[in-house]
Amino acid sequence: MNRFDLFERDLLRILELEPKNIQTLNVLSYYLADRTNRYQEAYDLVQKAFSALNQRELGSPSDTFHNIGLLFYRIGKYPEAVEYLRRANEWKKTKPNFDIKNVRDVRHIFAQSGFSKIDFTESDKEINEKVIVHLGEALLASGDKEVAKKEWKELLKNFPESEQTNTIRFYLG
Repeated sequence: MNRFDLFERDLLRILELEPKNIQTLNVLSYYLADRTNRYQEAYDLVQKAFSALNQRELGSPSDTFHNIGLLFYRIGKYPEAVEYLRRANEWKKTKPNFDIKNVRDVRHIFAQSGFSKIDFTESDKEINEKVIVHLGEALLASGDKEVAKKEWKELLKNFPESEQTNTIRFYLG
């Protein structure tokens, strides 16, 4: 069993206990969309997260919007991807937050699954950077190269030490 299998198993266990745990739904849907081709499963999870948000459960709409946008990008629906990634980016700019209980749960699962080097003190910043990288990729794929470049240049200006720097510099040429 590899680490992702352990990670996934543990997240699914949390969801057995707390089916509306938005942070866990978002983390698992993101990893399925980003690291596998199991897009339908990722979509089903992000839909559950979105439904829980609409029922006023705790969680960040930005993470859910990000995951929906990433899924649309992965399946080639670029205008929809851009729409949701912009929503995620705007939400992060105005209301960055995490539900602390869910972050502790996810940190514990990451550690048990061998991902103990993840630093959740930087998670809001890192996730915002990923949203902007994904937004730029979706803009580029939809033919809006200049707006994509603008987003990436803004990211480099605001986060010069970003872990996404190499990816952005690659896209900027």
